[in-house]
Amino acid sequence: MTKGKSSGEEVKSTDTSVDGEEHVLYQSYPIVTVNALSPSGTLSPSNNMLLAILDVKAAGDKDVTWDGNDEDDEFYFQVSSLDGASTTAALDIIIQDQYGNQLDNASTAAEVAQTNIKCDFSDKDFIVPAGETRQLKFFANTSGFITVGDGIQLWLDDGGTGLDWSIDKDAADYNEVAKIFRGDIYAGALSK
Repeated sequence: MTKGKSSGEEVKSTDTSVDGEEHVLYQSYPIVTVNALSPSGTLSPSNNMLLAILDVKAAGDKDVTWDGNDEDDEFYFQVSSLDGASTTAALDIIIQDQYGNQLDNASTAAEVAQTNIKCDFSDKDFIVPAGETRQLKFFANTSGFITVGDGIQLWLDDGGTGLDWSIDKDAADYNEVAKIFRGDIYAGALSK
């Protein structure tokens, strides 16, 4: 005979229908953190400025994958920026892996309080081998950020649109954005 942890009621080993909380188990899932070498501080206007480096670890015994051919594998990130004097209509962002391979590109308004940007890995798949860590690097054209007070920051929203990955490129898509980005994850702020 066992006792329920929170209720203290007895649970017989012969019971066939015992209600319990829902649990979701994954063979692997991503752990996302900001890399220690991710930039912060001074914003230097550039055609290809490094905004952030994120470490993505595959926790489990299977690969965590974002397959560009699977329209549901997505990684949403946010950009907050202020580009007061620029005539630049768009802020172009390039996403690369740690080896310099372009995974995707995106564009958003150059002066936005906050925007939700989708990376669907349309240029190249992103694969994190089981138990290993790989990097995502985010670059932006900040050449128009020339006025004192201009700034930009990349971050991950735990209430955001999505973080859909697959395991070993399976057909399923998993989304636990509220857990994986819990408390929001902020890369360093860059300002002029």
